[in-house]
Amino acid sequence: MIMLPSCIQYNFQRITEVEPEIEVAPTQHDFGALYAGVDNDQLSIVITNIGGDHLEIFDIYLSNGQQNFSLDLDWEGFIPPGEQVIFQIHYSPRTYESNYDELVILSDDTDERITTIPLVGYGDAPVIDVSPLDFQFADTFIECLETTEIEITNLGNVDLEVYNIDYYATTPADLYPEDYESKYGPYPWVVSPNEAMVIELDYYPLDTIEDQGYFQIESNDPQDPIYEADQRGRGKYQNHNSDQFTQGDPAPVDILFVIDNSCSMGPNQVELSDNFNIFINTFAASQVDYRIAFITTDSPYFVGDVITRQTPDPVAEAMAQINSIGTSGSGSEKGMDNSKESLTSPGDASPGEQFFREGALLVVIYISDEDDSSTTSPTEMSNFLKGLKASDSLVIAHAVAGDVPGGCTGNGNAQSGKDYYSLVTKMGGTFLSICDEDWGTPMEQLANDSTGPTALYISGDPIPDTIEVFVEGNMYHDWVYDSSENLIYFTVYPAEGSSIVVSYAVRSDCAI
Repeated sequence: MIMLPSCIQYNFQRITEVEPEIEVAPTQHDFGALYAGVDNDQLSIVITNIGGDHLEIFDIYLSNGQQNFSLDLDWEGFIPPGEQVIFQIHYSPRTYESNYDELVILSDDTDERITTIPLVGYGDAPVIDVSPLDFQFADTFIECLETTEIEITNLGNVDLEVYNIDYYATTPADLYPEDYESKYGPYPWVVSPNEAMVIELDYYPLDTIEDQGYFQIESNDPQDPIYEADQRGRGKYQNHNSDQFTQGDPAPVDILFVIDNSCSMGPNQVELSDNFNIFINTFAASQVDYRIAFITTDSPYFVGDVITRQTPDPVAEAMAQINSIGTSGSGSEKGMDNSKESLTSPGDASPGEQFFREGALLVVIYISDEDDSSTTSPTEMSNFLKGLKASDSLVIAHAVAGDVPGGCTGNGNAQSGKDYYSLVTKMGGTFLSICDEDWGTPMEQLANDSTGPTALYISGDPIPDTIEVFVEGNMYHDWVYDSSENLIYFTVYPAEGSSIVVSYAVRSDCAI
């Protein structure tokens, strides 16, 4: 055995390692509950190098990348021994929610290269939910009512305040929201957490075009302050009908001539008498069942008998009556007053007497070289005439008078017949110049414009906009529909014997 000399001395020296060491405060944090969209909070993070060498920070980030948390950091590099870096983390909730994230720090600390700091926070807020968000009405019959409910729910933990609701719809509008304020009172409306309110939307389609609309709801929801919910619908016809007809004789017509019998009317009465055969022959050619009577601007009584197709010689009878009128009447012509009196019971031309027929077209023709001096105004006369028939299409007024506005010369000259012109315009009739040198064409025009419309009775209850008329298979446009009598009237006759089809959609059983 070898023994070491006891005199030999050994000296031991402590060796200290020089290394960086990270310390982070706090090690975790709870931001608590904040009012979303209003409140926010921040946290200061302190990184200290408690080691003996420079601490290198490689990266600092939030692991989940939630938008509720954000870093306020503008630094990178080394932290000398004993030094520290301070930066902020901000928390701002957006809605009613709980949030979690982790702050991660990567460094060259050999014992703790990854440092993790848990972060939690909570948002208090109202949360709006609308159901249904996108609603499609089932196909709805035209003029029928369907209703759906829109539910507004608060899914948050704070009162939802609804500030305003607007509704927008395509035009013409067939979608109708209820009167909200009469139901819930003035804005704002308060919906407690986990509670709901219901509003109604009516759909009343009037056509087959797709209708679209949407609610726009304004509230204190911080994430969705303006919320929209869509609706759509399309109307459909319940049934279509087709009524078939064969064109028969044209409808009957009752014609009342009101002739000026003042002293200046001699030449004009001659023209009327000489050309009346054209008027009668036009009716004869169209097989119209006519009744013709004459009164004057001086008297409401018939000059002679009513002239019909059964009169042995209607032209001769008409000429005789015109020639008997004469020109010794008053110079203050009152054509409207006298025609009104004649058509008012028990007047010669009134309903219930031999001239007037309920289903016939009533035509009143005024012939005068001066304007009317009646107490009855054109508007009053128009309303009176229209009131005699169930349909405006069954009455019309024409006039042969002085040109408007300045009168005219020829055939004895004439003053402007402005009141007659006004009446004819209101009645949709024909206004002709009394100064025309040739009365042949005007008389033919008056006859053509005085033929009564042929009436076709519609078997169903049609929607007027859907009515289509076909004559011999071709679309026909010369007709009007009278809803009060459910009749189609032709303004221009199809040829006798023509095949006529009237097609239309029928009102639905649920129509209101």
